Amino acid sequence: MRPTVVIGYSGFGDIEIEKEVLSALDADIIDAGTTDTSEARAAIRQADALMVTIQPVPADLIASMERCRIISRVGTGLDAIDLDAATQHGVWVTYVPDYSIDEVSAHAITLLLAQARGLGTLLGVTRSGRWENGGILVRRLQGQVLGIVGCGRIGMATAAKGQGLGLNVVGYDPYIDPGSLHAAGVRPVDLAGLLRESDYISLHMPLTPGNRHMINAETLRQMKPSAYLINTARGPLIDEDALLAAVRSGVIAGAALDVLSQEPPAPDNPLLHEEKILITPHMAWYSEEAKVDVRRRGAEEVVRVLTNAPPRAPVNRIETR
Repeated sequence: MRPTVVIGYSGFGDIEIEKEVLSALDADIIDAGTTDTSEARAAIRQADALMVTIQPVPADLIASMERCRIISRVGTGLDAIDLDAATQHGVWVTYVPDYSIDEVSAHAITLLLAQARGLGTLLGVTRSGRWENGGILVRRLQGQVLGIVGCGRIGMATAAKGQGLGLNVVGYDPYIDPGSLHAAGVRPVDLAGLLRESDYISLHMPLTPGNRHMINAETLRQMKPSAYLINTARGPLIDEDALLAAVRSGVIAGAALDVLSQEPPAPDNPLLHEEKILITPHMAWYSEEAKVDVRRRGAEEVVRVLTNAPPRAPVNRIETR
């Protein structure tokens, strides 16, 4: 019996890369484009493999799958997939942890530089026909402190880029050996110390139940009034109401966000209209090369599991069927 692979996402324009890789299986490929319509759910129930990006894969959908062996997350974040349910039902969950390390870290540093040099204000000034500094105050970057919250692959790549700009880097990650941070030139600190010392704080944590709104009114008050917050990780790490209030009242100087709690945001979301907050549309991951890599590697995981080989990047552990 030919296997069935359901592709539960859209947005890449086509599925030609996925088809090329999956041709090794001689599979039936269903381009569902989502996971939440009745048609998509009917297809997923009969699937041997499901590929998703940010689409929700809740416990009830997993329980309905009659023969699924793998949910391939074509990306990194796993907060939309019920991992416990997948494990309970014997379904591998895989991801692509290393496809956009350079892209996300470069985007984080780009956002940092944009705030450090006042680009939001300066671009508005020149577009209005004026040739002046718009009243911004710019400090020399060298010697300032970059705080990295989450010192995995992307966090450490961001640290290295920051060091190349002359920033002193401190890092907080309760799951990383402090010795490895020292070896990379990053001074390990606790979260309170990082908040207190940093001129720029860049978030690189996965979203978990334990760190939702880890940046909130209390933690924002521990930051310097001159500090900027940067988030290229997951929107719900930040209490956005608290952030907006902190920026407007001068508790911190500003923020730069590539991710929000609700995406896309409503047009009247006040974050979009606060001049001290720069926002990009969840594009930190993107380059043409990364777009190819993530799709190819996600499809390769499907091929591995459906040909009884171990996945390259499993998130859970199950008994091999």
